[in-house]
Amino acid sequence: MSESESANRQTEVSGGGRVSFERLRERTDELELIISGLSLFALLGLPGWLWATYEAYVPRMSITVAAASAVLLPILSAICAVMAVLFVFHLGVRAHWVGLIGLKAVFPEGVRWEQLQGLGPVTRERLQRRLPSLDLGIERADRVASTLFSLITFSAIALAVLGGWLALLFILAGLFGTALGGTNTFVNAAGFWLFVAYFAVPFARWLLDGVVARRLPATARWPLLRGAIRALSWLEALFFPPRLLGVTRLALQSNLMPRAFFALFMAVVMGIASGSNLLFQRGRTFDRMGTQHYASGFDVSGGLRSAYYESQRVPRDSLLSRPLIPAPLIETAWLPLFLPYVALIDDPVLRVRCPARAGSTPQAFGFDPSDSDARAMQRETEVDAAAAAAADCLRRLWQVRLDGEIQSLDGFVVSERADLGLRGLSGWLPLNGLTPGPHRLEVIWRPRPEQDAIAEDYVPRRMRHVIPFVWSPEAAAKPAAAD
Repeated sequence: MSESESANRQTEVSGGGRVSFERLRERTDELELIISGLSLFALLGLPGWLWATYEAYVPRMSITVAAASAVLLPILSAICAVMAVLFVFHLGVRAHWVGLIGLKAVFPEGVRWEQLQGLGPVTRERLQRRLPSLDLGIERADRVASTLFSLITFSAIALAVLGGWLALLFILAGLFGTALGGTNTFVNAAGFWLFVAYFAVPFARWLLDGVVARRLPATARWPLLRGAIRALSWLEALFFPPRLLGVTRLALQSNLMPRAFFALFMAVVMGIASGSNLLFQRGRTFDRMGTQHYASGFDVSGGLRSAYYESQRVPRDSLLSRPLIPAPLIETAWLPLFLPYVALIDDPVLRVRCPARAGSTPQAFGFDPSDSDARAMQRETEVDAAAAAAADCLRRLWQVRLDGEIQSLDGFVVSERADLGLRGLSGWLPLNGLTPGPHRLEVIWRPRPEQDAIAEDYVPRRMRHVIPFVWSPEAAAKPAAAD
């Protein structure tokens, strides 16, 4: 090493370079508090916003976007939850540190043992031996807070990198899943091998380099072993980029738990990934805790569910787009019915059942100042024809039965419900001739699925929606009683 390089190295170590380390260290504590407070505020609100956005757009997502969202949403929610807990702990430690500094400023001597009353020699000796001084307490709290802040950033970046790989896997499944043996089949197989690589590659690198090459130094000169270690290190860098995480990881590992830190961290990551996916799946169900055994979701599928009634829907119901009627009590002679169009599962079926419109995406007509009345009438005819063709295509998805009798959907029209964030079919079923009282509406999605040759393995075979309601025409027709 040259004299100039040695002088520069000495300057860096002593903190006398362009920016003094001591001056930076004085600012770091304040920045930690600011970043922790702002981040905690953002992290508490971010998962709710992510879920609300997902619920609003899930019926209109393509398979690629839905696949990426299915992995990014739980991973990001888990990152937010873990970081929020750690930031709360960090703020608590920093608050303790600030309190100790305040005590030091007010009472420089710290604990004045001779002034304490009610302490005998035994208790005083024990406390003097166990309790640190103010200076040592301040130093320890500062060390814990700074270490925790570094652990937070390391964990967040590592989880984000893993989430990025999972998102890439799901996007590939959405784009090429059909050609790779099925979207769900590919995701299950690729996800399994991704997690195997995530854990096996660092373990194999440690086994070859940290055990074999370390205990048998002669093997470190073998080209085959050195090549294997380099290949494994390159693969490990895909999950833990050295330039991004290397210094933080090795500093934490060497100072906290040299042997168990990385293994413990990866076990925590696996737990977070599994837990977040479980919470994501449970979040789409009514019984999230899985405690209701005598009235399960399977049981109520043939009973009454509020998601089928517009008057009883909640925001969570948008996750599962379902046929809708206004309310459980119908007082009119016509029953309004809305049948949703969900591109994710409907498009693969419609491409088979409605090949004439496959791949056609007609656009809305733009404004033309030179438009003529004849051209406007022609355009209106085209619009009506397109609406009729779309309605005829969507009708092939559904079969509707009222008290077991198949109902005609010829009068149903294609519609857009901005209040629901959905498009689909809207129409009215006649109730005249029925007896007042309870009735049973059954809506079948994809009747006769055996007629479809669909390669997408994520598309359900057949779904039945049971919607009980009460028809009470007397309440609407009965005149008000005279006073």
